[in-house]
Amino acid sequence: RLLYALEVRSAPPKVRWEDELRVAITYAAEHRPGPDEQSFLRPSMKQAGLGHGPGCARLMGTITNVPSVGILADTSGSMSGNIKDIVTETVAIADCLQAELRFIACDTEVQAEVRVVQPQDMAQALKGFGGTNMVPGLRHFQKSPPDLVVCITDGCIGSVGENPGYPVIWCLVCDCKHDVQKSVDAGWGRIIECWEKT
Repeated sequence: RLLYALEVRSAPPKVRWEDELRVAITYAAEHRPGPDEQSFLRPSMKQAGLGHGPGCARLMGTITNVPSVGILADTSGSMSGNIKDIVTETVAIADCLQAELRFIACDTEVQAEVRVVQPQDMAQALKGFGGTNMVPGLRHFQKSPPDLVVCITDGCIGSVGENPGYPVIWCLVCDCKHDVQKSVDAGWGRIIECWEKT
């Protein structure tokens, strides 16, 4: 199942993550080298030409704001036919951010956590396929909160629990909004539909 999902990664994602993440993420927790803005946090590549130490001008380098995003994959039994969607959308988010992601597989409990740079990183992490409860996964992210969590699920998850302290995007692979709508009404959840509409 997973090998098939990795092989079909060439299929385009169903969500335009460039647009969605731009709207959802309001600040970045981590800085990486890049062209976005200048800062004294990173010295300029030209600093060596001026020298270092007292009496030498200090040049600003450039940084890129890289948001911290967690992926919560619903690996309950009802999602066993949607492994391809989990892989495709996760890799699309990683490509959009040009950064590694924290990836958690959860059915009724956290089954695995990995850092995702390429699709193969998920190969050993997609475990579970029992009942459904995303609350343990949301709580797990609270230990080191990201700027945003994207939960890829069919939406049939029962309780969404309390506000975890960070925004959550529910990426639905089926037309089942009832359970996750409670988080939207409470102001900390947002729904994106990525199921095939007929």
